[in-house]
Amino acid sequence: MVGKIRGFLASFIFVLAGVLAATTAAHGAAVAKPKPYADISNTDPFGAGTSAQATHMYRYWLPKMAQAGVRWERMGVSWGGVEPAKGKWTWSVLNSMIHTAETHHVFISSLLIGNPHWTGTTGLPSHDLAAWKNYVSHIVAHCAGMIDHWEVWNEPNSSRAYAKIVVAAYDAAYKVNPRVQIGLTVHSVDIVRLQDVIQDGAKNHFDYIAVHPYEVFGSLQWGQESVFMHIIPRIRKMLAHYDPAKVNVPIWITEIGMNPSPARPGNLVKAYTMGIAEGFAHIEWFEAMGEAYNMSLLDNAGRPTHSYNALRNLTRVMGNHPRYLGWVLLNGRDYGFVFHGAAGTVLATWSEPGTTDHVNLGASVKIMNPISGVVTKSNHVHLTSVPVLILGVPAEIVDQAHADRHKPFPWGGNFAHAREISWTAGNPDSAQGLHWCREKPGTVAPVFHGRRAEFVGTSPGMSFTVDPNFLSFTPTPITISAQVCVKRGVNAGFNLRYESTTGWKSIGWNSVPSDGKWHTLKWKITKDEFVNDWGHNFSFWSDSTANSQYYIHSVTVAKDAAR
Repeated sequence: MVGKIRGFLASFIFVLAGVLAATTAAHGAAVAKPKPYADISNTDPFGAGTSAQATHMYRYWLPKMAQAGVRWERMGVSWGGVEPAKGKWTWSVLNSMIHTAETHHVFISSLLIGNPHWTGTTGLPSHDLAAWKNYVSHIVAHCAGMIDHWEVWNEPNSSRAYAKIVVAAYDAAYKVNPRVQIGLTVHSVDIVRLQDVIQDGAKNHFDYIAVHPYEVFGSLQWGQESVFMHIIPRIRKMLAHYDPAKVNVPIWITEIGMNPSPARPGNLVKAYTMGIAEGFAHIEWFEAMGEAYNMSLLDNAGRPTHSYNALRNLTRVMGNHPRYLGWVLLNGRDYGFVFHGAAGTVLATWSEPGTTDHVNLGASVKIMNPISGVVTKSNHVHLTSVPVLILGVPAEIVDQAHADRHKPFPWGGNFAHAREISWTAGNPDSAQGLHWCREKPGTVAPVFHGRRAEFVGTSPGMSFTVDPNFLSFTPTPITISAQVCVKRGVNAGFNLRYESTTGWKSIGWNSVPSDGKWHTLKWKITKDEFVNDWGHNFSFWSDSTANSQYYIHSVTVAKDAAR
């Protein structure tokens, strides 16, 4: 699952920037340093990013991004691209990028990243902070007023070494540009790693946080919209505890994406509408052009994908500064997010995975297919898991959105004050605050030894997510229990893996008794920290289908009675 969702996206790092500088310097050498942007406080949320593979074609795809309504682009040149030899600086490529972006009224957010070959090492440059600070000073000073938002590195893998370069970058950047903004970043939404970086020295040395929530976004295929809507609350909860002075810093999504296949053509609409609703300052879809990850807005030939068409139509109706009004559940179950857009109110709405629904809107409205841009008029709408845009939202729905806006976003109920949540296999499955991560939750479980039960053996394991309103980030002693059964004489078992205060932990091998009877297995956990780093909170994992030949009837998560 992880490989499919992430797509090995850490290759965004500008490792090809040295080649880029060499191959395009002739084109950029004559470009003078551009004039500063007239407005560096742009608050347009619509952005995109690109990988190292496609960066060198920025002149081709950047104008098309602007035509689609993109106003922020994550791009740049690495350390080795601007300082190919120690003390030798070249700005032609970077100047050309800035000039092209300014021409098309696109703002650049960039990265402080790279370790030139002349340093003799690779990875995070914490071994030579003097050289790193010198690089930061030069590039930030050169771009002041043109690029003022700098994300330090890309998905760093060492909290202590990363904290060192963040502090060095922050101090060096502010000495040359008092308006600079330094971004702290992490892979996925690894809040535990962010916490570690802050504790390891980065406290008070950043101005915004950048996340790459591929896994959480991918979990929307399991109906986990509520998990996505809790990314920012989780981060702010962590900041309130570990860096309260930064609790209200802007939070960006600087990479997000999903395969724009015909089966899921509306994913981009969900990313931007939910992201804006949740309060992300900017959302930068990955990527602008290319087929390396099969998520791009333009394919390798520059042809628009489903995602490009959706973005262009979305920005047309939402405008440059959409204002979030609130959320609703149509028919008590279909997701809806209401905004004030370019020409009035806009409702983005869709049904749960594997379901369809008819909603009577109570008045004739315009209904836009965001992929095709086709608009029809009706007083009712047929919903699937592919979103549609309602233009001119009836007043009753707008009023309900206002009323719901500050309420906990629900997921099959409100479990904020529950002592126990559960999942039970059935006809269909029953999810009471605990959810099995699968795309079609409504299928019928077979009967095994007198009970409805799911057979695990077709995959290595089962993963579960708790309702974020029940338990999120704050460690709470809990007991996880599962009713399991295996055919007589069959060997089966699993590890219980869960998110802890120090990352993913595993409770050793649990053998399922092979007597053909139902058994309740229990585990007490005291250092859980559920943050949905990989789109789920815990799993029963057997490593192979050979060991997963067992059935599960139900799973329960209960808070310690003493809490």
